[in-house]
Amino acid sequence: MYRLFLLLLGTSFLLGCSPRVDASSPEALEASITRIHEGLTETERKAFNENLEAILFNSQFTVAPDQSAEDAALKAIHGLSVKQVMKVGGDLRKDAIEALRSLAEPTIKELEALRESSAPARRTLDAFTLKATEYRLDTPPSGSAQPVMKLSLTNGTNRAVSRVHFDGGLTTPENPNPKSLDVQRFTLTLPQSLEPGESLQLIYEPTIYNPAWSVQYQEGMTLKTLVVRLDDASAEPIAESAFGLEQESSLSSLKAL
Repeated sequence: MYRLFLLLLGTSFLLGCSPRVDASSPEALEASITRIHEGLTETERKAFNENLEAILFNSQFTVAPDQSAEDAALKAIHGLSVKQVMKVGGDLRKDAIEALRSLAEPTIKELEALRESSAPARRTLDAFTLKATEYRLDTPPSGSAQPVMKLSLTNGTNRAVSRVHFDGGLTTPENPNPKSLDVQRFTLTLPQSLEPGESLQLIYEPTIYNPAWSVQYQEGMTLKTLVVRLDDASAEPIAESAFGLEQESSLSSLKAL
């Protein structure tokens, strides 16, 4: 019994002396965070940092008239234990997500309505397949990097197609859906009209594209495509959808909140 008492006493002492955030000075803050990190796993460390950031961000809304934003931030985290950071930050993040979901609901309904109204056109557009079998950046001796796409097309519609308008967005295995802001719209004029049932493979080097692609592109990225409009041999629209890859990506992101 005496040994058990000593064990419990030691455990209580350790819990009572668990490291806390010391925001009394920049040096003390850095040291205390380092000390806390040393006792956490990588997953715990990530969660701790995210919740600490949530508390710091929320502190800017509680600044007193005679207080600076920095002082308010330091006061909000000073003396907090790991458990308190997780609880307070977790609650703040949960409230923020619920608020975002509430704000996003009208936009979600609008996008879903747009997708539904575009369904008839989508059935025709989906009959025409366009896949990027290869995507790369070529850098000429002089000038900036140029996107180059190897495309495979098959016309499964009952009309000849002379021009294809499609959305493209770069993806990675970790992020299979492109960000809505990164989606680019392209217009591809075919060398000659593609008749129903015909297929074609070609190299496409767009003259108009988002220069940011040259910066964010990484080896191993693929190009996700979605046809949004088809033109016939007279350059008249066969079908067109207002619900493109940008809208699809936005809807997916909002529903994931």
